[in-house]
Amino acid sequence: MLFSSVRPTTTRRSPVLTLAFFFATPLVAQGTLYRIDSLPTDAAQTAPSNGIGDIDADGFPDFAIGLARANDFDGMLELRSGRTGAVLGRLHGDPGAAGSFGASMGGIGDVDGDGHDDFLVGMPRQPSPFIHADRVGAARLFSGRDLRPIVSFYGDGHGDLFGAAVAGLGDVNGDGIPDLGIGAPENGDPVGNYGTGYARIYSGADFRSLRRIPGQAVGDEFGSSLAGVGDLDGDGSDEFMVGSLLEYRNGGQGSARLYAGRTFTVRHAWFAEPGTDHFGVSIGRAGDIDGDGIDDLLVGAIGMTSPIRGAIWFYSGLDGSLVQLIRGDATSGVFGLGCAAAGDVDQDGFGDVFVTDPMDSSAGAMTGALHLYSGRNGRRVWTIHGPNAGSMCGRQFGVVGDLDGDGLPECLVSVPMVARPTGHAARVDVVSTSGPVSTVGRGCATTQPPRLDATSPTLGATLTAMVSSRPVPSPGILLLGPVPDLPTPWVADCTLYVDLGSASVVSAFVTDRAGRHVAGLPIPGNAALVGARFSMQALIVATAGYQLYDVSNGVYATIVR
Repeated sequence: MLFSSVRPTTTRRSPVLTLAFFFATPLVAQGTLYRIDSLPTDAAQTAPSNGIGDIDADGFPDFAIGLARANDFDGMLELRSGRTGAVLGRLHGDPGAAGSFGASMGGIGDVDGDGHDDFLVGMPRQPSPFIHADRVGAARLFSGRDLRPIVSFYGDGHGDLFGAAVAGLGDVNGDGIPDLGIGAPENGDPVGNYGTGYARIYSGADFRSLRRIPGQAVGDEFGSSLAGVGDLDGDGSDEFMVGSLLEYRNGGQGSARLYAGRTFTVRHAWFAEPGTDHFGVSIGRAGDIDGDGIDDLLVGAIGMTSPIRGAIWFYSGLDGSLVQLIRGDATSGVFGLGCAAAGDVDQDGFGDVFVTDPMDSSAGAMTGALHLYSGRNGRRVWTIHGPNAGSMCGRQFGVVGDLDGDGLPECLVSVPMVARPTGHAARVDVVSTSGPVSTVGRGCATTQPPRLDATSPTLGATLTAMVSSRPVPSPGILLLGPVPDLPTPWVADCTLYVDLGSASVVSAFVTDRAGRHVAGLPIPGNAALVGARFSMQALIVATAGYQLYDVSNGVYATIVR
């Protein structure tokens, strides 16, 4: 029994010794909430991941990892809980279709009104049951409640690669129900031709096609990227963006267009600067970069075939004018392959952004990187690198909603070539933008779940951990350990955010009559500990119900100066 050796007193073991023990070896990169490393390399090297909304209706946004190469390219999608990182289910592509099911995915919102968010999955190589053609492509809408398909959409013809990009676009027609977009960048015959491309916009109410938007010319790859950006002009219908990777204009390749909802007219069109290519590879909402109260927009260009470094352009959501430009440096490779709004991480009143570069070599050849940049001044706030040369951190990238309660979204970043003793294995990290302390999960109890909070763990100072529970004096313990790769389901609906096998009791206590306990944990003054992370969780003996223990939320903390 866990409490068998714990006396209900206010004495505690030396936290300085405990912390020094845990920090004797390097811990995980700063900000990682979950680490999913059980992915097959061959199926996951290009695995996209993205938020899909709250499909299990537990109050936490969930996410999916696509394995389009699995089962001879039939494909598979792994659905994960945002609350615990656990597998919620697995969906498979049609057997023998080689449709690359899971090549793209996106949350749509609750289109059927059952309280669970629904999601869309692309399969760009899927054959069509309506025409005899190869790689027509398809996308399938699934119910979040029971994971059953609601409806399937198919491309128009041979080699369209319909479903290469999918996105929830918000309510573009103003009927109160979220709508969706699907891109077909090839639209080519023969297969493999760089086609004109097109995007289809569908109603979430009845799934009819609202508009087919074509590219401008053969080779444009229109529909390579799609993004909903919200109602920027306040007319009651949401706007959306479409990227066209290879549209040639004025010596540059690529474009991005902002479309008005309801009318589907082009509000703004932006084109690559001379010598730049793949402009529009990443598009979306950037948050309020210029401080005018209206969200701005971002467009990435990777410079795949150009000596000009990749960059991110920020455009005003009000008038489409250029607000700011952030360009990769001498060590970057494909800077801007992925980018997305991160919220106001540094609390300066301006939106910040994530940027990925899987070919970044600043920490070793092709190590890759996930960057966070300030929207106010374009300066880099922090960078997370891959663990080894060739690991290509950031090869795929997506955003999930707020998982740790700090009001900021978390991001999903793939590390497809992680070195291991037995070779390579792919993984996906869920990275938090929060500061030194973040909370995870809710805790569990038959009556009132305990709440655990903590002050910032500052080098050479004392961290204060605060437990609040039901107003009955109760014995409990505070556990401390390394941040686990994934939380562990325990009894009933309880989840452990510490590893019991390596955790240590740093405080054994009895709550006061108000159900509170405060513990001080001195942080060692060793400068080598800056950036080290640890987890904490409180367990309190239950006085009612079927559970032996009430369990708090988890706290993940990073030591700072």
